[in-house]
Amino acid sequence: MSLNASPATKYKKNQQNFPIKNEFSRVMNIYNLGVEPKILNFTALDDELINLAQRFKIDKLKSFEVSCQMSHNFVRGSVLLEVLLSASITQSCAITLHPIDQHIRETVFIELFRDGVLSDTTSIFDEGPEQIEVANDGSIDIGEVFVQYLSLEINPYPKIDVIHDKDFTI
Repeated sequence: MSLNASPATKYKKNQQNFPIKNEFSRVMNIYNLGVEPKILNFTALDDELINLAQRFKIDKLKSFEVSCQMSHNFVRGSVLLEVLLSASITQSCAITLHPIDQHIRETVFIELFRDGVLSDTTSIFDEGPEQIEVANDGSIDIGEVFVQYLSLEINPYPKIDVIHDKDFTI
């Protein structure tokens, strides 16, 4: 089953619970997912791409897409996400300021828990998916989680591989 979600349709009414407006907001409630695994696809709109590029301080975010497979772990009382992030960006070389086009493609694993379910003894170095608590009502702005993972994949000091110039060569 594939669901195409956009901020203008399915999740807009849930956004009223979140006072902070994020650039790529996709609010969902894990209690409304049902028991069958689902595949959700999210694509950033033009204004979201512009706002995210400003947030990341990059020249341009050409595309940002997320494909997410969700399933329940009834034993642990959680929702498991297998997420494929895909983005195309343009940054300036840290040395020459020439534009550099990059494509980011990363898979991440996330486990969502109700607030208060995780114990304080859970180590950040434990094997397995990253564990994130959601609000007591089951709501989470999953789009912001995806954006944070994307930010970790952006090179803060991009460099052109080879430069041939009359003044210098790298």
